[in-house]
Amino acid sequence: MTLDLPQPKDAIEEGERISAFWYAFILDQIWSSASQMPPQMDTMSGVQIDTPWPLRTEDYEAGILATNMRSSRTVESFLCETIALPPHATSIVALHVQASALFGRAAFLAGRWSSSTNMDRLAAEFATLDRVIDHFIAGLAPIEICAEQDIAQMLLTHTLASVATIQLHLKMDSAEGLAESRAVAAARAAAAVLDGVSLAQLKFVDPVLAILWRTVCRVLVDEMLRLRSVYIGASMYGNQQLQYAQAERAKLLSAVNKVMVAMMSLGHTSVLMATQCAKIQQDLARVGQ
Repeated sequence: MTLDLPQPKDAIEEGERISAFWYAFILDQIWSSASQMPPQMDTMSGVQIDTPWPLRTEDYEAGILATNMRSSRTVESFLCETIALPPHATSIVALHVQASALFGRAAFLAGRWSSSTNMDRLAAEFATLDRVIDHFIAGLAPIEICAEQDIAQMLLTHTLASVATIQLHLKMDSAEGLAESRAVAAARAAAAVLDGVSLAQLKFVDPVLAILWRTVCRVLVDEMLRLRSVYIGASMYGNQQLQYAQAERAKLLSAVNKVMVAMMSLGHTSVLMATQCAKIQQDLARVGQ
């Protein structure tokens, strides 16, 4: 289907169109993964996105969008590190879009991990995306210094990026039997972001945080289960390993509780948040908590 729109009457209307497209993109990337459906805007399947990265509404009103601005392969260039991001690509809204793109691509690659017939190519794509995610996370401003009106969106951006790492590494790290996987480290990081958030400031959050936080907590609980086996084995061999396992398990439980406190504070206005929080409580029952 071809949608032939008339020329926008001004920069504000053009900005509204740009923002509308990207919010549709965010929904597609996040909820297709959450519902285990393939995304419709999948650039690996031939979809080419040339829309420039979004700005804030007030930026369009201020005329920051250049009349001659053009972009090409916006998402694919970002995901494949082919060109440096333009200055306007660091707006709060653009970062949200980029985190969603990373999340969607990570889910896509993770889904191909056990069925790919070209593992060398998949490994190269995996390494590139892993590098892009790490670079993206390193460039995010700490949530503590964000303006109050940006906290909810930046919380989501940080969490999406961490869960992208979880999705990318979970199957591979499990297969390699690592002592503590990158997925667990990313889950810890996602929980730690909440240290910089005053829950009273969160008037509204995107409901997808409920799904993301459940993923984070499931990884942490699974690591607690792994440490329980270490704990049982260590009790027969020596105190040092036993003390380490106990201390790490306590840290993991603290991280899970931190996420659950946030979910419970938001659960009274979100059925999805309350439901996912209840599932985490069931997960904790598996480790005797």
